Amino acid sequence: MKRGFVFVIVLLIAMMTAVGCSESKDPVLEDEAQEDERAAYVISDQPTYEYGDPNAIIDNNKYANCYLLYPKTDSDEIDDAIDGWAQKLYVESKETIDALREEDDSAEGELNIQYNAFLVGDYAGVEEIGFFSHTAMAHPQDFVQTFNIDVDGNTLIRNDEILDVKQESEVLKLLRNKVLTRFPELKGTVGSIDGTWLRNIVLNHKGVDVLLERGIQLPSYIGLQKFTLTYEELGAAYILPNRGSTPAEESPPEEPPAEEPPQNAVTTENIRTDLDPAGPMVALTFDDGPSNETPRILKLLAQYGGRATFCVVGSRVEAYQDIARQAAAQQCQIIGHSWDHKQLTKLSDAEVGAQLARTNEVIYRVTGQNPVMYRPPYGAADDRVKNISAQLQLALVNWSLDTKDWKTRNADQTYRAIMNNVGNGNIVLCHDLYAQTAEAMERVIPELVQRGYQLVTISELLHYSGNAVTPGQMYNSGRRG
Repeated sequence: MKRGFVFVIVLLIAMMTAVGCSESKDPVLEDEAQEDERAAYVISDQPTYEYGDPNAIIDNNKYANCYLLYPKTDSDEIDDAIDGWAQKLYVESKETIDALREEDDSAEGELNIQYNAFLVGDYAGVEEIGFFSHTAMAHPQDFVQTFNIDVDGNTLIRNDEILDVKQESEVLKLLRNKVLTRFPELKGTVGSIDGTWLRNIVLNHKGVDVLLERGIQLPSYIGLQKFTLTYEELGAAYILPNRGSTPAEESPPEEPPAEEPPQNAVTTENIRTDLDPAGPMVALTFDDGPSNETPRILKLLAQYGGRATFCVVGSRVEAYQDIARQAAAQQCQIIGHSWDHKQLTKLSDAEVGAQLARTNEVIYRVTGQNPVMYRPPYGAADDRVKNISAQLQLALVNWSLDTKDWKTRNADQTYRAIMNNVGNGNIVLCHDLYAQTAEAMERVIPELVQRGYQLVTISELLHYSGNAVTPGQMYNSGRRG
C-alpha cells in the first residue's frame, strides 16, 4: 500500500478528534489550552509499564466480554493482592451480566481495564483504570484502583504511609485549588472536601497523582480526572522515607531515540513465491501483544522457517516498539486488534474509525507495514463495523481454530487444541501475552513443520487459497475448494 493511505488515516484521526472536541466543548472556557487541560483523564496513549510484566484476564464470551490488564511481579504477596482484585472484579462483572440474562437473554456487557505502572526509586505506583458497561446501563461505570508498593520489601504501602494524615487539610486545600483551576464553574459546588477524595492516589515521577471518579467526587459529565500533587507542593506532607535519591530527583528511564520505520519493510502484500501452492498451509495468529513473550515465538518461527500474523493492540505497540520491529524484520505480518481492545460493536462510528485508524498509524510508524486487514476484539463485528472497515479499506479476519489459551493458560492444553484439530487452511487463534502459549509453541511449531504444514501469514494463506482480500469482508479460514 502507499504512504498516502497512512496520510488519510492520520487525517481521519484528526477529523474524529476534532468532532469529539466540538461535541464536548464547554462554553465556560474559551481558551484552547484550557479546553485541553479539562479533558477527561484516560490511560496514556503510550502506557507506562516500568514495573512488572503485563498480565491479563481475557474472556471472549459472546455476551460478557472482558479485557483486564494488570502487572505481574516477582512478589507473591503483591501478585496475590493485584490478581485478587482483578479476579474479584471479573467475577462480579460476569455475575452481574448472568443475573441480567435471567430476566433478559439478550443482555450483554463489557469490562475493559488498562493500567500504568511507574517505578519511582525503590517504590512503584500502579493505576488501574477502565469501565464496565451493560445493556441495562445508561452510561458506563468507571473503575479505578491504585496500588503503591515498596519494591524492596515486597509489600503494599498504605495511603497514610505516603501522606501525613495530620496535614490532610493542607493536602485537600491544594487538591481543591487544582480542581477549581481546571473547572472554575465548580466553585459553588466543590466546597469542603474530605479524605475520601484521597482514596485513589498513586506514586509517579512528578509527585502523587490523585484520581477522582465521575459521579463520586466530581459531576458525571466531567468524567474521570487525574491531578498531580508534586513533591515540591506537598513538602513535609509527603512522608514516605527516601532511600538514596529523593522522588523529585527521580525521572523515568530515558527512552532510546526513536528509530525511523524500516525502509522497504515487508508489507502485507509481499507474498513468498517459494511456497508450495498445493501444499498444506496453516496461519498461526497471536492476539493482544506485543509482549515480552513474543520474542520466544519469533525465535521459533525463525528457526523453522515460518511466519505468523501478530494481531497487535495499538497502545502496546507504543510500549513494545523494539519487539514489533523484530516481528516486522522477520517478515511476519502485523495487523491491528484495535487501540485498547474495546468491543467495536458498542462504540460510535467515530470511535470505531479512531480505534482502527490510530492502530494502523502506529503500526506503520513503528514497523513500516501498512495493514490491509485487522482482527476485531472478541471477533465481534456487525454490518455497521464492516461498513466502516470498508470505508477505511480494511478487511476483517477471525479464526477457524480457537485454542482458548486465554482461558486454560496451560501449555499442554494449547498444544492439544492445535495438534488434535489442525487442518489445511486453518487460521489458528493464540495469544502472545502468556508464557504458557510460548511454551506450547516450542512443540507446536516444529511438529506442524514435521507434518508438512507451511507456516504462513494470513495474507499468504488467503492468496494461495484464491481469496481476494476485499475491504469490509470477514475471513475465517483459507480453505480451498
